[in-house]
Amino acid sequence: MAESTGAVKHVLLAKFKDPVTSEQIDELIKGYASLVDLIEPMKSFHWGTDVSAENLHQGFTHVFESTFDSVEGIAEYVAHPAHVEFANRFIPSLEKVIVVDYKPTKVEENTLRSRFALDSPLGAQIVTGDLMATTWESWIGYHVPVNGIHFNAV
Repeated sequence: MAESTGAVKHVLLAKFKDPVTSEQIDELIKGYASLVDLIEPMKSFHWGTDVSAENLHQGFTHVFESTFDSVEGIAEYVAHPAHVEFANRFIPSLEKVIVVDYKPTKVEENTLRSRFALDSPLGAQIVTGDLMATTWESWIGYHVPVNGIHFNAV
């Protein structure tokens, strides 16, 4: 895997309190999005709602993602008066919140393709993760079902 450089992602998972209406949530989202124009280190903002069929969200319905050039940029954002003011309106509307900051790591496609592939139900082959501590020469040609997903060593 390539060493992570550059951008840092700030991800917030939100579970809103029951009395918070969809109109109030829409206003909070507009306020969150407006921070991009007010806080220089904040380079972009995206948000969405859970669409997973797995139903493992534990009540976290909204995801908010911001991009920064550095960890120091996130620290500047957190301390910025516009963020502090917004957070004082946003946080009280939440029942639960999870915040994670991370540096994205690019997985080199050739490494994945040589390790392991996933057959999708549509017949397309999707390249996916690396199983560590495995001697792949011994797996060549094996078809391994794991939790209903069929893996083929390639």
